[in-house]
Amino acid sequence: MADAMDLPSGVTVNTRGDRPKDKRGRAAGGNEFTADGPSNTLTGRARSWKLRSRQGWKLPSGDVERYERALSEPAFTITGTANRCKWVGDGVEERNLTLAEAVMLQSFPADHPFHGTRTKQFEQVGNAVPPLLAEHVVSVPTGIPVRSTLEAAA
Repeated sequence: MADAMDLPSGVTVNTRGDRPKDKRGRAAGGNEFTADGPSNTLTGRARSWKLRSRQGWKLPSGDVERYERALSEPAFTITGTANRCKWVGDGVEERNLTLAEAVMLQSFPADHPFHGTRTKQFEQVGNAVPPLLAEHVVSVPTGIPVRSTLEAAA
């Protein structure tokens, strides 16, 4: 999992995000596992984790409502400002969306060579047509069959 997510070796992941540790160094709630091995499967039952966009709309009260999607829902459109998106667990903003996550949500191969600063790389991901979308659009007028999602992701 660490390779796919571009994480350094030895990182420990908690399924409920960063939580305070008890006296024995264990996080309160969630399951911890090393990112060096295969990933645990996340399903629609993965508690209350959501992806929160920094884009939103202003309410009459002056507050701003942000777009949120649960893990069980399709992701919202990844834009050039995806570097400001947050993973939210139990209503608490836990961490930013990583470049590797944005790349995968847009259906690019994990090793696609984006260039420039981190911000410029997010802009490239957000400004590009997702490869799987392009494949479907091109298949209509050309008659070229669409590969299965599993083949495209490999």
